[in-house]
Amino acid sequence: MSYQVKNKESHLVQELAPNFSSIFIRTDEVEIAQNTYSFLEGDVVHIKYYSGNFVKGVYAVVQHPGGPQAVLKFDKNIYPTQNVSIANVIGASVYRGNGYDKISTINFTVNISNALYSNEYLSYNTTKKYEVSLNTEKRRFFDFYADSIYSSKLILVDYCAQYAYGVAYEEESFSLINNAFSKKLVFNVATR
Repeated sequence: MSYQVKNKESHLVQELAPNFSSIFIRTDEVEIAQNTYSFLEGDVVHIKYYSGNFVKGVYAVVQHPGGPQAVLKFDKNIYPTQNVSIANVIGASVYRGNGYDKISTINFTVNISNALYSNEYLSYNTTKKYEVSLNTEKRRFFDFYADSIYSSKLILVDYCAQYAYGVAYEEESFSLINNAFSKKLVFNVATR
């Protein structure tokens, strides 16, 4: 398995304005064409779009680049899309480069919360929160993780499944011995 964590500040290549010549977002795949930019295999693209009155987004990995055109794949379980037309697309950010850390195992946790009413326990609102945890390995704190904690955006990329996820720390404490720590790291997964 090949997982990597990317840091926005070091790997943001270009913000693309919503002047796509074409974009088709399907169940787990995006076909995108943009006249002024060439995609490379392994690029991560965060596409932002309107869904009703809400801004949503999808993180996708470029699989088949063809110059300014590309086919991207995303995790439909985390980023479900419906009826996204080119008129709804706000823009995209492209991330490129080598990851900071290779990770051998990740685990997803889904926390579901139902808001209920009456003695029949009827649900009127359901929320899902996703977390991803990285395996326990010995890591150097100031060589990577300190920058990650302060980063405004982190992206976890699974190059085997060709999925990408926006992730963030909510709260974490580290006990360092000679700048090293060994613990499971838990990130919240951005769903927009």
